[in-house]
Amino acid sequence: MKRLTFFLTYTRAAKPASEAASDCGSARARGAVCTTRILADGVKSGCEPLTEGVEAVMESCFKVDADNVHFTESGSVSIGGGAALTFSTIGKGVLQPETTADGFNRGSIMWQVDEGSGQFAGAVGLIVSNFLVNLGNEQLIDHHLVVIDLPGD
Repeated sequence: MKRLTFFLTYTRAAKPASEAASDCGSARARGAVCTTRILADGVKSGCEPLTEGVEAVMESCFKVDADNVHFTESGSVSIGGGAALTFSTIGKGVLQPETTADGFNRGSIMWQVDEGSGQFAGAVGLIVSNFLVNLGNEQLIDHHLVVIDLPGD
């Protein structure tokens, strides 16, 4: 077994007001070099996007519960070369009803990996998403931490 851990930030641009809201959507991520420094004066962090490589594409559909706070979601992540993961919700995701000063709602969800292909064939593991979404225009900033086990050495 080999363990693969990676972090991606998916983004989706705001939709024009004329486009209808949807329960399904896609977002894109590029590779990045991210650092976290714990210093005497506090935590410093940042990510520098990489220009080489291909984009990862996440496509998913969600269903919001009647309370407008909890939701489930399933979908897939494709990373080129036939590498892909499909995922589904463990329990329920949470979308906080309070809006940030810049118009986003915070949320989080955890998914189980249901299947992998290509580089991810035989993958078992979890994906955790911590996101910001503008409910008015569907703009999305979605941070994923992926920890999967793959067959082999």
